[in-house]
Amino acid sequence: MSQVFLYSVRDDLAEQFGPPLLAVNDKVAVRQAVNLLSSSPGLDVTDYSLFKLCSWNPDSVDSPISDVGVSLISDGVSLSALVSAFRASHGVSDKTIFANSNASDDGSVKKPLNVRKGARL
Repeated sequence: MSQVFLYSVRDDLAEQFGPPLLAVNDKVAVRQAVNLLSSSPGLDVTDYSLFKLCSWNPDSVDSPISDVGVSLISDGVSLSALVSAFRASHGVSDKTIFANSNASDDGSVKKPLNVRKGARL
């Protein structure tokens, strides 16, 4: 396995990093972050940023982790635009949620449930 990089989505309001993501380059990391953030309808994506943390070479015995300097890869505004485009291309609005109980026997969704912001399921 060749060298990969560790990334993390940072919650800028909480000032905390999430679990690490592994990716071969920045573009793949952005794609992973967009997929992750797109799965949470109603989330204010502008509150999150993607950072590169370090490189990792699983084939290296002496020094598998290398410091590349923590760097911002994508800010919340950029991620938000990408998430909105992703959701639009998949026919999902930011305020639409699909519930498992709304799925048919074959796993397809019958009809999206519209949920008001702040509503509890």
